[in-house]
Amino acid sequence: MIRVTTTWRNDNPNTIWNRLAARLGREPTDAEGVDEVRRILEEAAVERAMAGKMPHQRRA
Repeated sequence: MIRVTTTWRNDNPNTIWNRLAARLGREPTDAEGVDEVRRILEEAAVERAMAGKMPHQRRA
């Protein structure tokens, strides 16, 4: 059996992962990362809806 492990590294402090790590003061778990992305997407959807920019709100 061969096992391959890949590690991605990004030193940009403005990535979702790095900002979450800074806020938590530790490396986040995968589940915390997923929750953070979902929270960001939900907030963006609410902002778009409030601005009337959802596809169903553009119909004339």
